[in-house]
Amino acid sequence: MSRPHRIATSLAALVACSVFARAGVLVVDASGGGAFIDLAPAVAAAQDGDVVLVRTGSYSGFTVTNKALDLVADSGASVLVNGTVRIQNLALTRAVTLTGREVHAPPAFAAVIVGGNAGSVRIQGCTLRGGDANACAALSNGGTALLVQLSSDVAVARSACVGGDGAEAEVASGTGGYGLFATQSRVAVHDSSVRGGRGGDFNYLCPPSFGYGYSGRGGEGADVASGLHFFASGCDFTGGDGGSNGAPSVIGGCGAAGLGSTQTASADLRALDSTFAGGLPGGGFNPCGSGAYAPLDLHGATLTVLPGSARHLNASRVTREHQTARLEIVGAPGDRVELRFADSARFAPAIAARGVDLLARRGPTPVLQAGTIGPNGTLTIAWPVAELGPGVAARHLFSQAACIDTSGVTTLTNASCLVLLDSAY
Repeated sequence: MSRPHRIATSLAALVACSVFARAGVLVVDASGGGAFIDLAPAVAAAQDGDVVLVRTGSYSGFTVTNKALDLVADSGASVLVNGTVRIQNLALTRAVTLTGREVHAPPAFAAVIVGGNAGSVRIQGCTLRGGDANACAALSNGGTALLVQLSSDVAVARSACVGGDGAEAEVASGTGGYGLFATQSRVAVHDSSVRGGRGGDFNYLCPPSFGYGYSGRGGEGADVASGLHFFASGCDFTGGDGGSNGAPSVIGGCGAAGLGSTQTASADLRALDSTFAGGLPGGGFNPCGSGAYAPLDLHGATLTVLPGSARHLNASRVTREHQTARLEIVGAPGDRVELRFADSARFAPAIAARGVDLLARRGPTPVLQAGTIGPNGTLTIAWPVAELGPGVAARHLFSQAACIDTSGVTTLTNASCLVLLDSAY
């Protein structure tokens, strides 16, 4: 039996095993082709463990409170949420996955707020945009793309987090929003772009008109205000540029750091194969000088930069029975790849493995020896999905790869949640 056939057979056996979660499916379609035309009613009706399958369309914001759900855009769907998404108060045994959508926040608000969660939150393949501030509102700041508070297990992968722009004003323009702001939380960010919003420009058309004033400062790419653990792999963090007008009587806004922190020196901040860049200052008279702001502004905290390069896992987000799911592991040629699977998530920093273990352990964890990464730097696994079983509408499983290089050093990838659907959907 060939290696690809052995792997596909092993995956089929894993899915058939009752350890992986079974779920109901609620279809949301703005054009009326599903049971719901908006997300909020579907989330309210969903039972613990359900899949909320979203088809192409624009939807309003919603709140998930202590309910385990997979909120996933259908294959090929373009999903836009105009409003704020809140995920809150998850118990330890619950997980929410938010997959494959763009979220645009209202003016000056956060796009996604994750708060008060003992359980797991996974954001994958999303674009989050904090709301731009209201024009001509003095000191009105841009909204944060992703706000994380008091949450012990949050992971972001293959996403973009962009802070909103500060308000244009005549006297004091607004600050750009954060791409990511975390406090008292554990957060892992993989293969993502995190950028602060631009500071508001001076606008003499906004009342009152004095002919002078301050442009807004850029927003930090990410700020870990306080917390337990922050890990970044394969990411870029960029501070927002300062606002400008160019007039000599206007004080231009400073750029901002790619990563900021008000942590103590004992904070656990780690990064692998990630870049940090400060934003540029605005024009006019600028006390910040002409160069970019410092890439890091940590106020006593220390960022540990790990050696080596990141590894990456890309997986099909939705696969139906009799279709083929694909998993692609990107790493260094010669890496030996172990694929691991679990029915639930967790957050366990794995210092020796240069990453965070994001799979829960409930007894023996299924591990597949997937093969060796070839000269092109990728290993692709095609997995034909068979019948899920009588009466089973959907299953989900979390996957993560460990890449062991030729010198024996292990690097963990991001995790990915795979949703498998009955062919009726």
